[in-house]
Amino acid sequence: MKRILVVDDEHCIADTLTAILRNFGYDATARYDAQSALEECDSRAPDLVISDVIMPGLNGIDMAIRIRQKFTDCKILLFSGVAGSFDLLAETRLTGHDFELLTKPVHPAELLRKVESELRTDPLPQSEERPARSPGLSVVPSKTSGNVQEGADRGRARREA
Repeated sequence: MKRILVVDDEHCIADTLTAILRNFGYDATARYDAQSALEECDSRAPDLVISDVIMPGLNGIDMAIRIRQKFTDCKILLFSGVAGSFDLLAETRLTGHDFELLTKPVHPAELLRKVESELRTDPLPQSEERPARSPGLSVVPSKTSGNVQEGADRGRARREA
């Protein structure tokens, strides 16, 4: 089972992304700051780190550089809702570190496509919905809100259609 570490100082975001990833069969763990994420990596090396860029203390880019130096096979996905993150990332590229930056809010289906692509698993085509691995939660693009839709009845109806 692929191990994913989600790092965001906004607990709600980290916990929600972790729950979605677990629902899709990943061994996902949430951490709420870069220092505790580095400690988690030392105790259990991840296959993939998904991290916010702007956090108190050590930022996500500096954390990603440290992780990549120590765990060379670890994949890194960064995300941010702050425009200044692009400038930080551009400076980082000048030093030879290149990370992909996703823009917040990240739709769950898009995040899963990126995760699967990074981990070289069964990629989700743009036009398809992937059935949830749990009967109570499914992740599909919503035409109105783009949110995760919960409910056994809705999930069952989609699977039967």
